[in-house]
Amino acid sequence: MYDIFSPAIALGLLVLTAVAGGLLSVRQDAFAVAVLSTLGGFMSPFLIGSDSSNTLFLFSYLAILDFVVLYLAFHKNWCFLNFLSFIGTALAYTAYNVGGYSDTYMNQVFLVLYFIIFGALAFLYNVRHKKATTLPDILLMSLNAGFFITATIENLFNYSDMHGLITVLLASVYLVVSLTLHKRGLGDNQLFYSMLGIGLTLVTVAIPLQLDKEWCNIAWAVEALVLVYGGLKNENIWVSRSGVAVLVLASMYQFSLYASKLYPVINSYSISFLLITAGFFFTYYMFNRSNHVDRKIAWPAAVYGVILTLKYISWEVMNVINYFELSFDERFAISLAWVAIAIVLTVFGVIKDNKGFRFISFGIFGIVLCKILLLDLSMLTVALRVMILLIMGAILVGVSFVYQRDEKKVEK
Repeated sequence: MYDIFSPAIALGLLVLTAVAGGLLSVRQDAFAVAVLSTLGGFMSPFLIGSDSSNTLFLFSYLAILDFVVLYLAFHKNWCFLNFLSFIGTALAYTAYNVGGYSDTYMNQVFLVLYFIIFGALAFLYNVRHKKATTLPDILLMSLNAGFFITATIENLFNYSDMHGLITVLLASVYLVVSLTLHKRGLGDNQLFYSMLGIGLTLVTVAIPLQLDKEWCNIAWAVEALVLVYGGLKNENIWVSRSGVAVLVLASMYQFSLYASKLYPVINSYSISFLLITAGFFFTYYMFNRSNHVDRKIAWPAAVYGVILTLKYISWEVMNVINYFELSFDERFAISLAWVAIAIVLTVFGVIKDNKGFRFISFGIFGIVLCKILLLDLSMLTVALRVMILLIMGAILVGVSFVYQRDEKKVEK
């Protein structure tokens, strides 16, 4: 077509065809006409072909097609048409850039424009006609955010130090729009929670894009604590659950990290581990004292927090021994540290009259006793073995006495 007409005339003819099809479909309430017009409109660039000199015309043409679909969405609830337009735009943009025709500035301008169009497309009809948000609407919102951030990172590949900031900015857009719509009574709760969820997900994704290793985990832990606290304070079940999910994600990532011979406690690895561990105990505290339907999350969080505590204290003991080059058996030192943790939990359980933590402490005592008998004693002399067994026996007798006394108080 460009060999017969100039690019401007070719673009005008294609636009007129798309607009005419859109107007006709609305007037006749003809879904099939709208689909055929849209499909033909997005196939035209592939059938005609293009070169690098027509970047502006191609992207402008795609934007006009999307505006036509946006106009249709203002009047008709044709979800399939919305997805067809989104897929067509994404494929055309991707194919053009894969072909080597890339203009960073122009690409980003049109990416922002496409994002705004499809962002509005996902909820325009529902807000205008006061309809409920459906799964296809949520899917389109999610795909739009995913395509925009992926294409933006690829387009701004040489600006890697800005990727996290851009993702946070995008998350802020979703959070601000969701709160604005909710405050003004536009849209239903499903729309509010969906946009809020996308915004929080983007914040979670932005952290590893901007920060490295332990600092990423520290940021995740802080985000999780804010979500848990804010969700429970505002009685928002999904926000508090999101906080727990982020905290679990941070703990899994912490297990994948490796560190050795660091200055004890005052290092990024220890700080991230301690913050995540404290996060699970904070989660237990917040859920346990609330009348929330998810109160059952409290004890799993406490148990997992204890497991993380044992994991951290084991690493810290080995780190101290290696850092200061102490001539001390690591396995036995870890056992002593675990006994100390068990004693602390026992005291806490007695003072707070918390049977759950007392049971956890007894479990730790049992594990330590088995560990000492099966592993640690084989590395010690006979005299030390006898002394260790006497000490462990005294501790267990003391714990049993305290527990029995506490039970008698409860009976009285």
